[in-house]
Amino acid sequence: EFIGWVRLARPGSILGPQHQFLIEMEAEMMRAGANVSVDEVTTKLSKLAVTPPRDRKDLVQPDSPFARPDKNQGERLTETKRQAQQQRVAS
Repeated sequence: EFIGWVRLARPGSILGPQHQFLIEMEAEMMRAGANVSVDEVTTKLSKLAVTPPRDRKDLVQPDSPFARPDKNQGERLTETKRQAQQQRVAS
């Protein structure tokens, strides 16, 4: 399912064996989709529920970089990369 979704959302992002798999499965999936009624799909979709997110504090250690909010994530990643490069040069 994920590979199919990514292929629709980001054309060109699925290559190689995954792309070949999708080509081989296309006819089978079209047949399977033809056997499903719109009412059946609507009923299944109406039963879906989104669960509230768990508290992030339970998932990560307080000193982990992942414990910080995503604000300034780009700057953090750039700074981490810069520090790693400096350490390699210093070695």
